[in-house]
Formats: sequence, C-alpha cells, structure tokens
Amino acid sequence: MSSEILCGKKVYLQPVSDEDFLKMLEWGNDPELRYLMGQWKEDMEDVDWYKRLKDGKTSQMFAIYTSDDGLIGDIELINITWRNHQAELIIRIGDKRYWGQGYGTDAIILILQYAFMELKLQEVYLRVHNYNRRAIRCYEKCGFKKEGVLRFKNYRGRKGYSIILMNVLRHEFLTHFAFRLEA
Repeated sequence: MSSEILCGKKVYLQPVSDEDFLKMLEWGNDPELRYLMGQWKEDMEDVDWYKRLKDGKTSQMFAIYTSDDGLIGDIELINITWRNHQAELIIRIGDKRYWGQGYGTDAIILILQYAFMELKLQEVYLRVHNYNRRAIRCYEKCGFKKEGVLRFKNYRGRKGYSIILMNVLRHEFLTHFAFRLEA
C-alpha cells in the first residue's frame, strides 16, 4: 500500500488507517450507499478484504479527506495487473454532505494522476450501475468513456438493470488534463 499523500484542489488522499476502516465499515452498512454501489450484502465484516488491501501488490487504497471535515470517502485501484498495465477504479463518497459538489471528481483526477504518472499504468477501468447517474456524469468529467454494457434481468429481487463498463487510457487522460498536471 502506498504511503504517499496526494493533494488536490478540494481533497487529499492518504493511506487508510485503522480508524478510517472502522468508518468505512459503517458506510458499508448504509442501504443507499450499498444500492448505488451495487452491493447486496447486508453488512461489511470482511476484514480479510482490508488485510488484502494492506499488502499493496494488486491494490492501492486511499482515504479521501477534506482539510475541514476529515474523512469523507475512499478510493481504490484494485485488480492491478502489472503485465497489462491496468487497474480497476472504485470510489465511494461515504459522507453524503459531500455528494454532487466535485469532491469525487477531484479524488478521481488525483488517483488517475497517481495511476498514470507514478504506477505507469496504461488503462484504468470501472463498472457503474446504469441507475447511478451522478457517478456516470462524474466519470465522464474525468475522461472515462463507455466501453460496453452488461445487462441483468430481475436479479435478487431487483428490477432489470445494467452495468456500464467505462475506461480511460493514459494518453487520453494526460492530453485532457495536461493543464492540471503542470500546476
């Protein structure tokens, strides 16, 4: 796991502490957050997940902080495949007071800078549910493009939904956000 602190315009990212993890477990039990992230599990007690993240070989996880209020979310690069130079992105703004105000966008741009400049990855991809419109708009602002759609029909008592697959390539991100990288 990285020991770096990444600073943006609205947020900074730092390694997850044990106290952060406890707050993240609370967010994992929030029904609205679970719905938006497509998590069907009733509780998050997967401490093994946290231990795997600590090893840092195939994942990098950061806590999202504001200078005023502290921890507001978490962001991860998971399933890092060094041979293919790619990783999957997951983000959660757990503190709902910060939804829709650009904090997630700032965190994503920071993690993409880290992924492309420090880790030398060539692609970052993600999965998002079609009903999470706010997240889709955020990802598009950060340079992600739609790659495909997985459709599901009446799964676990839910009406049909789709998972949208999105990605951003290194050269696209660096071209689009060159002004920010120079600052």
